Amino acid sequence: MEKEQLMNMAYQLAHDYDVDYGFCPQCVLAAVQDVMEEGISDDVIRSAHGLSGGGCLTGNGTCGALQGGLMAISCFHGRKREDFGKGRYLKNLTLGKELLNKFTEKYGDKHNCNELQCSFVGRSFDSWNPEDAAAFKDSGCKKRCAEMTGDIAQWVIELIAK
Repeated sequence: MEKEQLMNMAYQLAHDYDVDYGFCPQCVLAAVQDVMEEGISDDVIRSAHGLSGGGCLTGNGTCGALQGGLMAISCFHGRKREDFGKGRYLKNLTLGKELLNKFTEKYGDKHNCNELQCSFVGRSFDSWNPEDAAAFKDSGCKKRCAEMTGDIAQWVIELIAK
């Protein structure tokens, strides 16, 4: 399969996973796992669960999908424990920086979950509040987040396929 097809497949998988199941960092990782068929273990996907919604659904931290994308790149190019003290593994950091640049180019310089929600629909949502959780979906914010999750998965495939 060509790189462009893999990128499109990653976008659609991540988008659909986010719409159907939520927890954006896991959706990015699962899509990359499905497309690449190697490099990302189920334990990595599991470990990303707490990064959802800016960190434990608080909205206060970095976008979970973006964190999932950085984790995905690191699964392919990151430093292993056995390599501690053997260098900085700049290829991984360079690719991660490219992902951040792509994200910033499309979504602006705000990487915080709450700030992104505000940029999408004019307000943020408390995912721990049932009314706000429902409003998140009804406002169109869920749709925008799923699109962003798809973009990130697509960019990850582009970057790791270099």
